[in-house]
Amino acid sequence: MTHTPGPWAIGLETDENDGHGQIISPEGEHIASVSMYPIVANARLLAAAPELLEAAKGMLREFGNQQFNVRKDYSKMVYLEAARAAIARAEGRE
Repeated sequence: MTHTPGPWAIGLETDENDGHGQIISPEGEHIASVSMYPIVANARLLAAAPELLEAAKGMLREFGNQQFNVRKDYSKMVYLEAARAAIARAEGRE
């Protein structure tokens, strides 16, 4: 499964309270619309999706095979598992 390559941009139609946002590809193609308040915050999160996915994959490549001490490194283990789950969801495996 592939997605439209990033970086994605935000284009707002009117204002934050009564408009809607557009998520646009680098070529200017429409990817998605955002109409649920808070429009700008939701649009920013959606537009950052390709970079967030690549960051999560990079984090797993770099740290995913390390052995951790459960007591000392528990939070690292939790974040790595959250990254794995987010990647699986983004790739349609969950």
